[in-house]
Amino acid sequence: MLKNVKFNLRPLGFEKPKPNCLYPALCILQLLLMFPMFTVSNPSHYADSPLFKLVSCHKDVFYDFLNNGRTKWRKIMYYINCQLWTKITVRSDFKKRSLPTVLIFDDTDIIKASNAIEMVSRIFSHVTHSKHWGYKGLFCCLSDGISQLLMDFSLCREYKEADFGLNRRQSAHQYKAADGEDSEIASRKKECVMSKIELMKEMIKRCINHGIHFEYVLCDSWFTCTDIVNFVRGLHGKDYLGMIKMSKTRYGYKKGLFTANTLAAKLWKEKERHNRMFGYTYMVADVTLDGKPVRLFFTRRNKNDKWRAYLTTNMKLDFKKAFRIYSMRWAIEVCNKEEKSLLGMDKCQSRHFAAQIAHVSITCLQ
Repeated sequence: MLKNVKFNLRPLGFEKPKPNCLYPALCILQLLLMFPMFTVSNPSHYADSPLFKLVSCHKDVFYDFLNNGRTKWRKIMYYINCQLWTKITVRSDFKKRSLPTVLIFDDTDIIKASNAIEMVSRIFSHVTHSKHWGYKGLFCCLSDGISQLLMDFSLCREYKEADFGLNRRQSAHQYKAADGEDSEIASRKKECVMSKIELMKEMIKRCINHGIHFEYVLCDSWFTCTDIVNFVRGLHGKDYLGMIKMSKTRYGYKKGLFTANTLAAKLWKEKERHNRMFGYTYMVADVTLDGKPVRLFFTRRNKNDKWRAYLTTNMKLDFKKAFRIYSMRWAIEVCNKEEKSLLGMDKCQSRHFAAQIAHVSITCLQ
């Protein structure tokens, strides 16, 4: 893999190493990417690994590299992932695929052991239904149904209105690195308090600017809102497909306004159909959201189940194709689970926020 990826100084944002430099930044980056392949869990165990015979450096070299707030990790991720994606798109299995290329967004809990780690806040886990110290990681995954690449991410803080869940004493003892305002990590810290919807928009723009072509943006019900739907609609040749909450949002249908629940109750007798392939009962309704047309798909397994609904801006999409495309969203759930269980994405306990960004970036590339 490393042979097929170019590691050049300027595109990666690294400075030219000094003549007496023993361990250039490119060398350290490549070693960090190879850690899982040689069962090296962290830099402290590097001296006991076979890689130590190749480059005989010690843990301080790695920690200094990870703690460097000037490293442009987002630039590194796009540079390497774009090379891999270019090699994927010329393959015959990519050209013969039946599914479209999609961008998938989802957030996950990155739990930390201490509130003394820089920029850590109290987060609510929807898995355990309890509160923890850590970050909410928002990830952008590019998928064609066969390959998945984690293109971008942001670490976010929660409980913004209550000092991020910290009391006065905890806030005073939390580590604060002296980074310059023009450093790369300073912009990452600003992202911590931004809205996830705004971060999603920025990630989509960056993917387009890097020449990534996709057809759909996929999200679960936590991210589907009028703002993001209208944003994706405004992009040329892009459509939105996501689950919606059965909440109080009103949709226009035949000169009336209905919530998703009341609309399902109105339609199920006249528009209900059954799909044997997927084993779902479904309904299709063309409605308006914020005065603009969207298509809703209502699904359930049987009469005892509650209706679930999906929204798309593609008015020509049928249920069978929509169901297959939305099922591609599961790829990001698998990516996040494997990052945590196999690559230890949430195991970094460095107090530097720069090291946290570096660690998650490296696991995304691995």
